[in-house]
Amino acid sequence: MNTLRVRMQLQRVRPTVWRRIEVPGSITLDRLHTVVHVAMGWSGVDGYEFSVGRSSRDPWRKLFVSAAVAEQLTIRESTMRGAPESPAAWEVRLDVIEQPCVETEVRLDTVLSAPGDVLLYRYGLAWEHRLRLEKILPGTARPQCVTGRRAVPANYLLNGWNYSALVSTARALAEGAEDDDAAGWLAGHFPGLSPAEVMETLEAFDVEQADGILEALDRAARCSPHSHHRDQQGSSGRHALTRERISSGIQRASSTPRSSWMYSQSSAHWQPG
Repeated sequence: MNTLRVRMQLQRVRPTVWRRIEVPGSITLDRLHTVVHVAMGWSGVDGYEFSVGRSSRDPWRKLFVSAAVAEQLTIRESTMRGAPESPAAWEVRLDVIEQPCVETEVRLDTVLSAPGDVLLYRYGLAWEHRLRLEKILPGTARPQCVTGRRAVPANYLLNGWNYSALVSTARALAEGAEDDDAAGWLAGHFPGLSPAEVMETLEAFDVEQADGILEALDRAARCSPHSHHRDQQGSSGRHALTRERISSGIQRASSTPRSSWMYSQSSAHWQPG
């Protein structure tokens, strides 16, 4: 068993927001989601998506779905196979749902197996992350947050451009610029804080607090009556996908047009529209 050292960085955001975590190679993607949102500082209540590809906007990327979405896709497949109209159009969607990779069955070390490998993670509607494997360490340890810089943006900002505008405005006002409109706009985001205090808030990241939460969650998981059974299933290999299967899925997706994907509030995932 090995431990993976992974650097997570929020994309299209300046100044950069990043974390370095260490997690067991055997961790599954559904559990990795918890580590990611705790280490980054997200609330964890919004939808998310793991994928492999050039970017999370890449239409050919390989998606990993929840068990609930996989079940919906199986039902959808039966409906598609019985549809008499537009057979060619249905073939596109059938390729999407062929052997869907369920996140509870995917170990991280089958996706990130060599330094430099990248896994994509999208949180909410717009916050995209790149998880890059930096190093494979011997032995296993609980999920840890090792270091990082800056707090994540407020989720309602929706994109990095709004965040960058907020940072630049706070910095200019903190350095002595006089602009009543900008000061009023900033106060609407951070009521009661001076521009200097806003900058301190944006720059703040408490690695000990983040790691303490991960330690508490790991302790709770080990005490769960379901954890032993689940670990036995994972070690038996029944649910672990091999890198070859994931790679073949990426190649298959790259050769066939993909249907559009829509965000589902009910399943808190992205799924075929």
